[in-house]
Amino acid sequence: MAKVTYYSDISGEPVELLSLDCMPNAEYRGRWPGVVGQKYDGYQMWVGRAANGELLPMTRCVFRKASPSNHKCSARCLNAKCTGRSECECECGGKNHGLGMFTQFREAA
Repeated sequence: MAKVTYYSDISGEPVELLSLDCMPNAEYRGRWPGVVGQKYDGYQMWVGRAANGELLPMTRCVFRKASPSNHKCSARCLNAKCTGRSECECECGGKNHGLGMFTQFREAA
């Protein structure tokens, strides 16, 4: 069975979210203006708590295969699209999966 991990990338580094909840759209936009996160439904967005208890928006959801190959991360992992069902088999355990999109945004800013 696949393991699902959730991440927030708004601080520039991936932060794993340990518990998830949802937040109304207006409150979400007020707290994190311009941050594109994952929708819960048409009225709410996914948010989660980091290990330190901080509430952060969920920006990525990564599925880890039950029996991964644990190969080295490559461009395929870093540039993976994290929409819908995104699976990772790399040694990073999903931490770098799809992260290339966020690093490109940081470099462009």
